[in-house]
Amino acid sequence: MSSIRVPMIAPIMLLAIRESESLQPELIECIDYLLGDKRTLAIADVDEWGQVVMIGLLTRYARCQFVAPSETAVDSDLTLLLSSCRPLLQSRNCAVVMAVAQLFYHCAPPAQLSIISRALVRLLRGPREVQSVVLVNIATICATNPVLGRPNFAISNNMFEPFLKSFFIRPAEPKHIKLLKLQVLTTLVSETNVQLVLRELQNMFEPFLKSFFIRPAEPKHIKLLKLQVLTTLVSETNVQLVLRELQTYVNIAEMADAAVDAIGQCAVRVNSVADSCLSGLVSLIASSNENVVSAAVVTYVNIAEMADAAVGAIGQCAVRVNSVADSCLSGLVSLIASSNENVVSAAVVVLKRSTFEPFLKNILLT
Repeated sequence: MSSIRVPMIAPIMLLAIRESESLQPELIECIDYLLGDKRTLAIADVDEWGQVVMIGLLTRYARCQFVAPSETAVDSDLTLLLSSCRPLLQSRNCAVVMAVAQLFYHCAPPAQLSIISRALVRLLRGPREVQSVVLVNIATICATNPVLGRPNFAISNNMFEPFLKSFFIRPAEPKHIKLLKLQVLTTLVSETNVQLVLRELQNMFEPFLKSFFIRPAEPKHIKLLKLQVLTTLVSETNVQLVLRELQTYVNIAEMADAAVDAIGQCAVRVNSVADSCLSGLVSLIASSNENVVSAAVVTYVNIAEMADAAVGAIGQCAVRVNSVADSCLSGLVSLIASSNENVVSAAVVVLKRSTFEPFLKNILLT
C-alpha cells in the first residue's frame, strides 16, 4: 500500500503499523518511503485525527533531535515546524488544538508560548469533558515549563492573566471543574490581581453566609474556624448581618475574646462601619469579663487610627480605665497616647491606678 500515490495512505499505515511491534520492519520501510518522497505535504492537508498523530510524532522527534531553543537561537527546522502548526490552533477539533499546544509547550522558545493561551481558553467553552482536560493542561503550564527545566511562573502569568475571569467559578459547574479552576486561579494570583481573585473566592461562599453561623453545641475549634470564615466573607452588603451575629457571640464565654477580635476585623475590612465598631468596643471595656476587656482594648488600639471618632472615644476609654485588667494597661496607654489633645486629661485618670506606675514613662515620652 505504501506505493499508492495518495497522501492519506501513509499516515493511515503509520497508525496501523504502530499498534503491533511485530511490524517494525514494515514501519521502517514505510518511514524510508516517506523520507524519500520529495513531494510537499502540508500538515493542514491531513485529516484532523491524522494531524493529532503526526503532531505528536513530530513533537517527540523535535524534543529528541533538535537543539533546545533559546531567546537568541532557534533551529530552522523547529521554526518551520512551529510556523506550520500554528494555524491549527484555530482548528474546530479540540484534540488538534491540544496537540499543537503540547508541541509549543514542549518545544517552542519561551517568547512564543503566549500564543497558545487564547486557543486553550477558547476550549473552555466546550463540553465538560473537554474543559476538564484543558484545565489540567493549563494548570500544568502554569506550574512549570519543561523547556526551561524549572518553575517559570512569570511566563505562565503573562500567558493567562488577560483571561483571568475565564477561570471564575460558576455555580452550575461540577466539583472537579471548580477545583481545577481554583487551582489555576491561585497559580495566577499576583500583586495586580490579588484583590480581584479574593473577591471572586468570597463570592463563591457569600450566598452560604448563614451556614457559617455558630451553633452552641459545636466544639470550640469548629466555632473558631467558622468565625474566621465569617470575617473573611464580610462585605458592604452583609456587614450589618455579620456584626449582629458577632454581638451574640460576645456573650459566649469561650468565644468572647475571639468575637471581639472579629468585630475589629470587620471594621478594618469595611471602613463605613469603623465608627460604630469603635463605639461598641468602648462599651465592652466596662465588661465584667476580663478577657473581653483585654480583647476590646487591644482591638481598639489596632483600629483607632482608622476612624474619625477615635479621638472622642479615647476620653471614654480613659473614664472606664478602672475596669481594665492590669494586662491591658500597656495597650490602653498606646490608645490614649494616639491623641495629643487628650493625653494630659487621660493620663490624670489613668494615674489613679497604682499599677499604672511602671507605664508612666510611656506617656511622658509620648
